[in-house]
Amino acid sequence: MKKIFTLIFLTELIFAYTVKKESIVQNKEYVGTIYSFEERMIATRLMGYIKSIKVEEGDFVKKDDVLFVVDPSDIDSQINQAKASLMQTNSAVLSAELSVSDAKKDYERYKNLYEKGAVSKRDFEKMELNLELRKSQLENAMSMKKQATAALEQANSQSKYSTITAPIDGVVISKMKKTA
Repeated sequence: MKKIFTLIFLTELIFAYTVKKESIVQNKEYVGTIYSFEERMIATRLMGYIKSIKVEEGDFVKKDDVLFVVDPSDIDSQINQAKASLMQTNSAVLSAELSVSDAKKDYERYKNLYEKGAVSKRDFEKMELNLELRKSQLENAMSMKKQATAALEQANSQSKYSTITAPIDGVVISKMKKTA
């Protein structure tokens, strides 16, 4: 009886399977963060309103593509103001040069008259002082001209920062500002 029981038990364990050929798809998913080799934070050196943004998040950009434009009206007015100031100082320098030229002539004339005894020492010293004053005014005007020239150069250099371009090829990851 023991043999019959074992035989019945073994026959119950045998199953029939059909085999067919299928392709097995292997999919693996991972969670992680991808960092680029080179990441740049783009900002402008200018204070002002953003006039237009030319890219969106996820856009691919090439080097020197325009990313956004800052409203250049403030810089344009600074340039115009600096140009006007430079013109004014040029006029002041010209006027001061003419004054120095006239003062030199007066000084030379009074010097000759003083040496001949035709004018007093006090009048001659007034002309000498007048010449020094005019030279000082010329130096001041030239200094103001240098400042006006520097202001114009600075305003012109600032104007090129109103258009912001991509420094490298890449993908726009995020935008922090919107147009005003």
